Amino acid sequence: MRDLDRHRPKGWVVDLRGNAGGSMYPMLTVLAPLLGHGRLGSFVDAAGEVSGRWLLRGGVVYVDDEALSATPHPYLPAEPEPPVAVLIDGRTMSAGETTLIAFLGMPRVRTFGAPTAGLATGNVAVDLADGAVLVLTVAREADRTGRLYGNAPIAPDQPTPGDADALTDAVAWLRSVRTSSPGGSRVKG
Repeated sequence: MRDLDRHRPKGWVVDLRGNAGGSMYPMLTVLAPLLGHGRLGSFVDAAGEVSGRWLLRGGVVYVDDEALSATPHPYLPAEPEPPVAVLIDGRTMSAGETTLIAFLGMPRVRTFGAPTAGLATGNVAVDLADGAVLVLTVAREADRTGRLYGNAPIAPDQPTPGDADALTDAVAWLRSVRTSSPGGSRVKG
């Protein structure tokens, strides 16, 4: 990212298409330079209570006070709050959707593509006596503004009919973003 950032890009494309998940923590750590600082989102239990806040401090991802990044990624891009186009599709699910949710509610972020799979939930693995593992869904996810997601697909800001169209539309949007003054910015689109 440092090498690319030296060229002063107009913005960034984060391609989450086909991201079927895994662990959210490495994904959020790698993207830390684009996610800002502070609250990224949270887990919300069945009673509607926040059961874990996702935070970013110094390039380290935390859930509440527990550091979950193996290695910090504290780099800050040359342009603060750069515009970010996020590409999604029906194969974006689970931790891929969590990564998407971490961008939602940020200024200068726009999503492109097709609705996600709709698996934005938090799970707990329970080891059973016979060696089997039972995975239970125990929470829905919320973005930094508190908007809840769960078992419904997350629609893009700009639906596109195909993968190539999503990237083309994202690049066109990034080209339309312009800085209005040294103290502020304006996004078209």
